[in-house]
Amino acid sequence: MRLPVRPTPLQSARHAVWLVAGIALLALVVLWAGQFGSTFTILREARPAALLLSLLPATLAPVVHAWRWQRMLQALDQSLPLRAAVRATVAATLANYILPGYAWAPVKGLVARQAYGVGLARSAPTLAVEQALDAGALIFMAGLGYLLVPDLASEAQFQRPEAALWLGLLVGAALITLAAVRGSRRLDSHLEALRSSGRRLLGARALYPWLGLLTLARWASDLACFWLVAAALGMRLDPARLLLLAGLPALAGLVTPIPGGLGVREGGALAIGGLLGLPAGPLAGAALLHRGVLVAGLPLALLASSIALRSRP
Repeated sequence: MRLPVRPTPLQSARHAVWLVAGIALLALVVLWAGQFGSTFTILREARPAALLLSLLPATLAPVVHAWRWQRMLQALDQSLPLRAAVRATVAATLANYILPGYAWAPVKGLVARQAYGVGLARSAPTLAVEQALDAGALIFMAGLGYLLVPDLASEAQFQRPEAALWLGLLVGAALITLAAVRGSRRLDSHLEALRSSGRRLLGARALYPWLGLLTLARWASDLACFWLVAAALGMRLDPARLLLLAGLPALAGLVTPIPGGLGVREGGALAIGGLLGLPAGPLAGAALLHRGVLVAGLPLALLASSIALRSRP
């Protein structure tokens, strides 16, 4: 399995188009939700203590993500120190803000191969399983949130046109994505990787509890981070609304080819929040701060893993 190192001019142009689209969506969140001024006023009034606390789960999330990947590699008889797994995970996550779609996964495999000698034949199945686990966890979170709000359809504030606007944007992005990947060789290879992953890892039954617990820990960290960021802006989210606000937008960001889901997650949070009757200004601020805190947690995860695992191989 060979990974392209230098993209063609056409691929670079496509990457640039998706990146600009994500930035445009992100700008639209700021401009629309708070009429520009109020959003930044809300951000300036955020409580520092809650924001500092939100850095803890933001730092934990990539470490747990890396630990899950390390356990899968061990099940395939490929050893990798946890500190190295964290470095590769952080590098791939940062690349996710530049590369569209699922290109961060090959980046993670490439870093592991070049820096730590992990064969691509070993890493590729685990990377595909990671995507499936995360998608499954997000679907579960969103479904649980919907079940906890049984009257969501009747309580939804459909009279607010901005909610319909954001839902329309999300649906449009999903349709464009489906049209782009239909019949694509990349999709075929992705599905083949999933099938290969299932065959290779299905027999490692002792791995199942680890995968479940670490996937739960990763997304519980994300939920905690969002809740703390919202609390810093004076919002108190109950479990059902937290699951919906964190689950559905993250799932939309996962399946769209926009790098890092830029603008998709934030716009999704506004769409769901609009249906739930939540104030747009603080919600936009929470979505933007959540993104910033998650990015800030990446170097902190590197630092924490280096200090904590310094004495280990």
